[in-house]
Amino acid sequence: MTNPRQTTVIVTLKSVDLATRTGKFILEPVGSDPLPPPTGPHQELLFENNKHDGVDIEFVLIDATNQQYTFPPAKKLADAVSSELGATDLCPKQGTSDVLIPKSINGPNNNILRVHNPNQNIPGGPKLTGPFSYVLWVTNDNGKNWIALDPGGQNMNGATVRLSWSAVLVATAIFAVGTVFALGMRRENDR
Repeated sequence: MTNPRQTTVIVTLKSVDLATRTGKFILEPVGSDPLPPPTGPHQELLFENNKHDGVDIEFVLIDATNQQYTFPPAKKLADAVSSELGATDLCPKQGTSDVLIPKSINGPNNNILRVHNPNQNIPGGPKLTGPFSYVLWVTNDNGKNWIALDPGGQNMNGATVRLSWSAVLVATAIFAVGTVFALGMRRENDR
């Protein structure tokens, strides 16, 4: 294993619902080593560490609402992201950091949140692969009030190729046919 994979995700905040304290947003993996595009209604991201020691992600916030939403000030770093192992729709509370570990907030107007995702099971330690939920927390009043941006995630522990089920079925069928053929040839040779 080597250093963590470095990747960037643009988070465009489109609107805010003050009644539910949630935001509508779009996730867009970018850069020289982007994650796969998000999928499903929760914009689930597939975190592949590509044989690195986890993944470092820079979430870059673009506030399309023009209401000056940012990540919180650096002194409230722990409140910027929450994460929890399990399903992709758990809505973890602030202060929960099972998966994504906040590292820094910087950029103009605190619009860049850097987190680390270990994305691998630790022998004798926690299981950090599989589905998880996370929330990016933004504010326009230095953390007095929060807006939740709530996508889902999937840790894949170094997968470099994603196979569709049809590809797996075809490969299995080819293997089965080859095995039957080899056994048939063996019987012929044993006679």
